[in-house]
Amino acid sequence: MPRERAVSEVKEPHLISLKVLRLSRPSLSEQHPITVDTLSHRTPELKDASQHSHAYPSHPLENLFMLTPLLTLPPAFTSVFIGEIFSCCLSANNEAKSNVTHVKITAQMQIPSSQTLQLNLTAATDGGDVGTDLEPGDSLQKIVTYDLKEEGNHVLAVTVTYTDPRKPPPQDEDALDTRVRTFKKLYQFVAQQCIMVRTKAGSLPGGKAILEAQLENLGETPVALHRVSMKTKWKWTSLNWDMEDHRSATTTTASKGVIPLLKSRDVMQVAFLLEPDDGDGAAADADKGRKMGAAVTAEEKRPEERNPDIEKDVIGQLSIEWRTSCGDRGFLRTGKLVLPPPV
Repeated sequence: MPRERAVSEVKEPHLISLKVLRLSRPSLSEQHPITVDTLSHRTPELKDASQHSHAYPSHPLENLFMLTPLLTLPPAFTSVFIGEIFSCCLSANNEAKSNVTHVKITAQMQIPSSQTLQLNLTAATDGGDVGTDLEPGDSLQKIVTYDLKEEGNHVLAVTVTYTDPRKPPPQDEDALDTRVRTFKKLYQFVAQQCIMVRTKAGSLPGGKAILEAQLENLGETPVALHRVSMKTKWKWTSLNWDMEDHRSATTTTASKGVIPLLKSRDVMQVAFLLEPDDGDGAAADADKGRKMGAAVTAEEKRPEERNPDIEKDVIGQLSIEWRTSCGDRGFLRTGKLVLPPPV
């Protein structure tokens, strides 16, 4: 984790150490094999060099493909993108030679909008609200997840609380035989955009509208676009992607299993034709949004509170879903898209 800072109420060493590991899916290991020609077989040194250039000793010399079946974890923290799920494993380890009791871990996330959110932790190892007792060498592990929605600096604050079994210093005459100790560590990282979305909407005769969107991969690795859809009360049709039956599933997907792949800085353009609907489309899109994991907005809950002057020009929202290395999911939804005023 980058930029670690520790905060503690005492200067003496703690019995508990904290390790924070970001959880991410592995990627396929790369190799750069040396080509073996007919002459190299006559030279054992060249053959050995070719063998050592492969990912593992038993790998066939004829296979010169860069990617191998071996999986590898990221060598560093790597980038964090909006729309992805940020996951970490928090491990509190007992470094003492005696038992430590009532060990607890809590976590908070400070987001760019200056809010501090309390995060829910799932137990990788058992541990209740009262804490966990750790024997020497044991650890308490928790997993924290957070859906990144804002661009900018994020600070993950992890607090560890435990009961120190050692006697307090002699100057603390009124202290109990045991004491509760706490320390906090702060981890700062920056969330960046992975998919940049540029949109342009226009009106057409007959009350129709057209929406053009330009999707650019701002990341350093390729992404596979799995779904581009409209969340709208209008009937919509994709103009450049074949799609499933949009009357029953308002989702644009790649046809015949061909998934569009965007390399770093690649750009893809999509377009949608929108027509006025009788009102059934909004319910269908809202239901589809719930299935895709999107939050139900206040407008969906209270349609009677919508402002007619604003809502009449709103054509909906654009939803993009993508996959990165080994299937890591990313999801992004734009704000409300509005038709420009007539000229």
